[in-house]
Order: sequence, then C-alpha cells, then structure tokens
Amino acid sequence: MLFMSRKKSIGANEDGFTMVEILIATVLIVSGMLAYIQFSGSVIDQNEHSKKTTVAVNRAQEKLEDLKRQALTGVLNDTTGTDTVDTVYTRTWSVTNGGSGNLSTLTATVTWNEENPQSVSLITLISQ
Repeated sequence: MLFMSRKKSIGANEDGFTMVEILIATVLIVSGMLAYIQFSGSVIDQNEHSKKTTVAVNRAQEKLEDLKRQALTGVLNDTTGTDTVDTVYTRTWSVTNGGSGNLSTLTATVTWNEENPQSVSLITLISQ
C-alpha cells in the first residue's frame, strides 16, 4: 500500500478573520453607532418639546383655576390680560360673558418660542 500524504497549502488552515471581514464588521458597527447617535438626538429634542408643552398646559390651567376662584368671590366681567411666566412663556387670558344662562367663557393661551412659535389654549365654561 502506498501511503500518500497531502501537502497543506499555505494559509489554508489558519484561524482568524480576513481584512475584508474586519472591514465589513467595522463599517456595520460604525453605521449602527451613527444611526443610534442621530436617533438619540431626535429623542432628546422631542423630550424637550414635550417638557415645554407640559409646562405651558400647566400654566394655562393655573390661570383658568385662578379665574374660577375669582368667579366664586364675585362676578367676572368681560376682561383680558397678559403676563409673562418663567421668562419663557407668555400667557394671555380672556373672560367673555354669555347672554343666556349666565355662562362665561374662560380662555387661557400660553405661547413660547422653540424653532417655531408654539401655543397651547384651554377653554372652559362657568356659570355665574
């Protein structure tokens, strides 16, 4: 019997990654990290907008509650007003007395600037 041995070709049984595999893996990791960074920046912007909107709604609600308290102590006449809250928000309000049923309409609007002017309005009716 003849015993034949095979010669191993150079590099055929070497363990490890090729440069092409490393390059592809690096591109995938870097592009994934860039997408994550871009997405997280967008989330931060949306969180900031939500925070400002929540504060604006709270400031409008505070003014409506103040007007309701005033209505309990006396009759509210048609009136309007404006003030600045927290140096960022401008709050305007109005009281409009209705004819029938002694209903008054209370409106509170809060505006602020981000990239574009933003506003929140709350309207309620009270009986006097």
